[in-house]
Amino acid sequence: MEVEVSDFYKNEFKKVYIITNKEPRRMACMIRYDNTRKVISYAKYLYTSYYKCEIPEGYDIDHINNDRMDDRIENLQILSKIENIRKSHRQKEYVILECPICHKMFQYEKRNLSSHPHPCCSRKCGGKYSHITAKKNNNSKEKKKHFCEQCGKEIEKYTGGKKFCSKECREENRKLKRQQPNRDGSL
Repeated sequence: MEVEVSDFYKNEFKKVYIITNKEPRRMACMIRYDNTRKVISYAKYLYTSYYKCEIPEGYDIDHINNDRMDDRIENLQILSKIENIRKSHRQKEYVILECPICHKMFQYEKRNLSSHPHPCCSRKCGGKYSHITAKKNNNSKEKKKHFCEQCGKEIEKYTGGKKFCSKECREENRKLKRQQPNRDGSL
């Protein structure tokens, strides 16, 4: 949606569009006179337009009520990046869960439950849990088959780098390579 360019930005930008990203958060996509673009948060656009000043380096515009879609000027404040991070950490919601492996109780950030529905208390327990579920789901990795470069038979007891199924095949391959002419035509 196109909005009127504020007086603070008129010298540099000819158009401003408001877009909403996935977070959801509104962004101001500003088009310069040479058609290059600059994207900033809509909250920052409103704050700088209203107070007619730039935001100093190391500072952010924060929503006081934590609703990122509430861009009323009275809901916006300027905070240092560190203060803004501290504020967001204070508001995290945690849940108490029981580890499916060791049965310890532990705190887990609620917002991560959607992407990690069966969390464990530690990486160690997480590894055990994934091993157990892989066995249950029959997801054990099948060994990749390797074949002899000379005869094409499957190599039994494959160890990394092995190219031939037997000494005979390796010697046969060497003989054939000796008989082929080099790039310059000599044997």
